[in-house]
Amino acid sequence: MSNKKKSAKKNKSVNTNANLENSKLEENQKNVLNENKETEQVEMAEQQSEQTENTPKKVQKEKVVEVKAKDLAKTKKKEKNKKSNKVAKALKDTGNELKRISWPPFKQVVKQTSIVLVFVIVFTVVLFGFDQLCIWLTSFLY
Repeated sequence: MSNKKKSAKKNKSVNTNANLENSKLEENQKNVLNENKETEQVEMAEQQSEQTENTPKKVQKEKVVEVKAKDLAKTKKKEKNKKSNKVAKALKDTGNELKRISWPPFKQVVKQTSIVLVFVIVFTVVLFGFDQLCIWLTSFLY
């Protein structure tokens, strides 16, 4: 039993050492890739600066204006898409909420509506009667 436990502990320590080495190798590879990307970006920037130095200033300004116009058009399109997406999402959510509602049966709706209408009519008659009584009393007093 004790030999098995010792061998299991050794295997675990070997596995953790191997995992550490693998993670270090992966980190080194990521660092090398990042460095390669950075050098490529620097080289691209240098090439672009050389190209812009060789072109006349008017052409450079025209290119800048064209790039800005393109960027502006892209941002406008994105804003329109965002607005239309918001409206579409709101309508879709509203439809989903309406599906979740448990609507009462038609007979129940008719019954409750008729109760409300009768109450409104009775209350209207009572108020009309009270108003007429007040009018009669005020005319009698003055």
